[in-house]
Amino acid sequence: MKNILHDLYEGKIRPEEQCVPQSSYYHELNHQVSDAMLQWKQRLSTEEFAQLQELLDLRRESDALQSQEAFTFGFKLGALVMIDVLQAPPSEGQERQANSSA
Repeated sequence: MKNILHDLYEGKIRPEEQCVPQSSYYHELNHQVSDAMLQWKQRLSTEEFAQLQELLDLRRESDALQSQEAFTFGFKLGALVMIDVLQAPPSEGQERQANSSA
């Protein structure tokens, strides 16, 4: 059986590398970004384009931190939902069904 905790510890599980949108819209957006970057590279001086790239790198870093927080929050929320489900007393219908089976 695969040990998910071991794989997570060893860095074999990397959600940010495995979660790539497969929609054609996502790929079209990336193509548009590439085209726009080529246009800006032609319009700007080398120094100005380098400054633009630095700005975009900062934006990517900020987005990555936000994504990391959203992932962590979502994971914790999912775990709390599971705890709540597992600790909840059975509903009346479930109690009757369990008693009639016995």
